[in-house]
Amino acid sequence: VKTGIVSTFLKSATSINLDSNGGSLPAAPQGPVSTRMGLVFNKGFLYINFVGTGLVYKLDLKNKKSWLYAGGGTSHSAGSTATNVCIENGSPMSFDEDGSMYFWSNCNSDQPSNPCQNGGTSVTSDPQVVLKITQNSDGTAGTSQVVAGNCTSGTIQLGALATQSSFGNVSSVQYYPYINNILPL
Repeated sequence: VKTGIVSTFLKSATSINLDSNGGSLPAAPQGPVSTRMGLVFNKGFLYINFVGTGLVYKLDLKNKKSWLYAGGGTSHSAGSTATNVCIENGSPMSFDEDGSMYFWSNCNSDQPSNPCQNGGTSVTSDPQVVLKITQNSDGTAGTSQVVAGNCTSGTIQLGALATQSSFGNVSSVQYYPYINNILPL
């Protein structure tokens, strides 16, 4: 990667050609590219949420390595491994100073049109939660924690605990949390 020179880093394709276990980056990385995909730099790594897959890859551009970091599952609960969680299709991501990742998870992830895998789509009335995946001291992904939401649709009750609040029906006018760029889809 050279500074000041514009080039294509990630080519649009229907499949992802990145290694999931710390292998070398291919000469021409590719994956489903969209305006709704998430790209975040954190502590020297690039994290990519590929739209339509529910998968987040961690890329070390300096050493040209990649890992499947999170997503691909159906869990929206606390205590799940990072690769068993449901990451909402196209969800924005945010990181805190400890490297923990925050994102939206759809509570209807066990439905046939899973909004977290295989191009599934969410419905604006689907209940959602904000999940946090802690980062282990070695830089690998830890387990999930529910930060906000209780997997019910409804009006947010101001003054309630975040984990007891409803998130759903995002097309109506309601108060929603804003967590460093995380908004309901």
